[in-house]
Amino acid sequence: MLSRLIESGAGATARRQWLPSGLIAVAAHAVIVAGAALATLEPTRRRCPLRAPTDREGRAHPPPAYPELLRAAGIEGRVVLQVVIDTLGRAEPAARVFESSNPGFDGAALAYVRGARFRPGRVGGRAVRVLIRLPIAFTLRGVR
Repeated sequence: MLSRLIESGAGATARRQWLPSGLIAVAAHAVIVAGAALATLEPTRRRCPLRAPTDREGRAHPPPAYPELLRAAGIEGRVVLQVVIDTLGRAEPAARVFESSNPGFDGAALAYVRGARFRPGRVGGRAVRVLIRLPIAFTLRGVR
């Protein structure tokens, strides 16, 4: 029985067209490397299609509340938030602090973004969700 299996296997491989296994390995490796390179490329940075935050009536949103303890201490700072703006122009609840000079400003910056409305990004005329990094500077002369 073993001899029949060996014969049938030998006949099956003899009819198949021969390809060197090294060539297949090189082609597979090239595809994997190309896919990994494409996955790590950073998308081109374009101007954000969003407008400044507004209130429900479309007026410019007031600046975020400056934390009283930090104002009294004369501390200024900057917070960069990573936020997903949905198709209706609102920040999704998963907004997070990407960078912060002082953790005391984080809560005020997050509250500001969650209450603000943006003009949503558009692709081909359709509103789309957009991931942005929004810098908020807290200065004693006013918030920028």
